Amino acid sequence: MRGGTTFTGDILSSHPDVFYLYETSWFSEDRTHSLRRADASVVDSRRIITKLQTCDYTEPELREFMKYQVRRGHYARSHAISRELGCDDPLLMRRLDKCRPLGKKCAETPSLWQRACRSHRVHVFKILRLHVVDVAPLAATLAATLAGVSVKFILLTRDPRGVLTSRERHKFVALHLRSPDVCYNMAENYDSAAALNLSSDVLKVIRYEDVADHPEVKVREIYDFVGLPYLPETDAYIALNTRGETGSDAKGARGPEVVG
Repeated sequence: MRGGTTFTGDILSSHPDVFYLYETSWFSEDRTHSLRRADASVVDSRRIITKLQTCDYTEPELREFMKYQVRRGHYARSHAISRELGCDDPLLMRRLDKCRPLGKKCAETPSLWQRACRSHRVHVFKILRLHVVDVAPLAATLAATLAGVSVKFILLTRDPRGVLTSRERHKFVALHLRSPDVCYNMAENYDSAAALNLSSDVLKVIRYEDVADHPEVKVREIYDFVGLPYLPETDAYIALNTRGETGSDAKGARGPEVVG
């Protein structure tokens, strides 16, 4: 949280070959909260992510997921869904404003989500609160259940000082978390991911500071890792979204004053 994942996810989402979903694990975390079991959200998240690959939003759980995404406003963070609604915009805040009046239509139209999902060859899910070790088993599960599916992980890291500074500036709700807690959580995620010994074509570690300082270079790396071509319009999109006045979380706005 405040680690640069929103900006990095939006850059991936902007690619015309990508179907992007924002914060897929929130749905599981919220509905398993009452169970007060640390593993409940992990298990539920794995099941939901597996189902999301089917693109069947008439299925009861995915229909609830779709409604949850609309209720939280997360649907408009996906360019693929925004394009289907006719409210897409290269600037995130402007896109959220344009799409907000269409939320009811979005929540009640599974076919719109299915069309967006099935017409894009690369699916990208932004996942927070879970570690790589929690979701790594999905690689084998999806390969066994869905023909031709390969799973890759991008672990975005950021200097904890930058995370805490960003939280303070934005009056972030998790500001109460102490610096040692933030550092420990980041280190634990990185160390447990490294211990999995995943190949370099399955796991890529990205520093957000590098994305902020050299966005074109690092976005090319990310696209190449995922298997996406770098398009001419990507440069224009990056330039537009890395100016401080846009309110995005790139160098000018979140930068290394101080991915995922």
